[in-house]
Amino acid sequence: MAATSSVGFLYSKIKVKNEIKWLGMTGYILSGLGTLIIFLVIALHLPVVIYFLGPLVLGVGVGAIETFEPTIVSTVVAGEKTGTGLGTLTSFRSIGLFAGNLVMGVLYAFSSSYSYAYATIVAILGGMIVLYFGREYGKSKKEE
Repeated sequence: MAATSSVGFLYSKIKVKNEIKWLGMTGYILSGLGTLIIFLVIALHLPVVIYFLGPLVLGVGVGAIETFEPTIVSTVVAGEKTGTGLGTLTSFRSIGLFAGNLVMGVLYAFSSSYSYAYATIVAILGGMIVLYFGREYGKSKKEE
């Protein structure tokens, strides 16, 4: 949590030109790398010291997600509907967290490494989807 809040604070203080790229790369893909580290420690029985790097990297990624998602919604949604947009974001986050934790719990019952492999795949795939579908975001923002 310290990494997440510190990084979120840092990101809020710097000027970012294309939040979608930052969300995809430093958010989702970095979070995927954090869970990959945890997966590798479990699957390959690596030293526990390496494990602590995983949550740190994951925390940096979550800090980016928690900062850039609301920023993007507030930029894309019209002024009078910003509250509705942010409420919709929160609703979908909650649904995603519930469903994702349910899947991870089922996978964890079989093997803890399965749950972290799933988290890695979903996070990196999510980052790729954000980068692919968001590639026009910066261009349309510059035209305004």
